[in-house]
Amino acid sequence: MERLLPGLIALGALVVPSGTTSLETCDCDVNMENVRRALDGGVVVLDRENCGPARPGWELAKILADLPFADAARAWRAYRDEDGPLTRARIDALFATRDTT
Repeated sequence: MERLLPGLIALGALVVPSGTTSLETCDCDVNMENVRRALDGGVVVLDRENCGPARPGWELAKILADLPFADAARAWRAYRDEDGPLTRARIDALFATRDTT
């Protein structure tokens, strides 16, 4: 470890934040099992132990990617119909850059 430490520290310098202006507190591990409908018709996200600063669009993209295509299309239309802030182009960009490892 002592031999590798300088290289690991140097790699850390390559990680540059992409900016914090669009970060909000997000679940950071959202999945369909953690989303429930509230009594008032809203949405409740459970299981918040991983929450922290992130981009809400990544949360939406993860949910859509986890759904079967027809369900994802319906969810996207519902989101768009409610005037969600993400455009189709922005969602497409999120899917294109999603880490699939």
